[in-house]
Amino acid sequence: IATLQAVAFALPTLPLWAAAARRHLRGTSGIGWPGAAVFHSLLKLSLPMFMFQLGGLIINESALLFISRRCGFETSADFGLAMRLYGLVFLGGVCMSQPFYPALREARARGHHTWVRHALLRLFLVRLSVIALAGVVLLFWGDTILELWSGQPLKHPLGLPGWGVLVVLMLIASFTSTVSEVMSAMDRVWSQLPILVGNAVVLFTGLHLTLPSWGITGAFTAMLAGTMVSLAWSVERLARDPTFRHGAASESERPPGS
Repeated sequence: IATLQAVAFALPTLPLWAAAARRHLRGTSGIGWPGAAVFHSLLKLSLPMFMFQLGGLIINESALLFISRRCGFETSADFGLAMRLYGLVFLGGVCMSQPFYPALREARARGHHTWVRHALLRLFLVRLSVIALAGVVLLFWGDTILELWSGQPLKHPLGLPGWGVLVVLMLIASFTSTVSEVMSAMDRVWSQLPILVGNAVVLFTGLHLTLPSWGITGAFTAMLAGTMVSLAWSVERLARDPTFRHGAASESERPPGS
């Protein structure tokens, strides 16, 4: 499965690499070999991004193993199915928000702070609307969708309380992810690494306390608590950016003589 995923990600890029190599050999690309400054700039951004994504992956996979040890494989299997559906909905929100980031980055670089703030509000509205619409469907028919998807009845149906917690988690996680992606687009990646530590501590403490009595719903509750910690940290860090400070405006928006 891992090999097929790697091939699936690599295949779409092959025509692009072939076209770039052909233009470079013809001398029409206008692109020379990158210097040390370019590699240093890429490393400065890619290294913390890699560490952040790797840390998040380790936390997510460790949480699944923790659930398996505490509640057994049947519970972890139902949890995994629900998280696959969660990931599908979450990915839809990500796809809707990605086109905003290049424009936000360029507008911030030009100092159009008011435009950036208004565009960010539209971004939140679009992404959370997608999640909310999908959440309504999951709230009432989530168990049915999972049973049709897996072809067998769930050992631990989530019911209305479980799906309610999961929908709230999707909304909060989407908001948090949007803030994190905006910070990454503004090259503020290093400041996000401490989020992983706080998230992991709250998540695994919550899992330890809630799994015995609440089961899968407890796992979602623990994830929600960890996500709230990440949200508080991300919003506080983003608020420090001059673009989002109260009264910040672009140079073209200031009155003459100010």
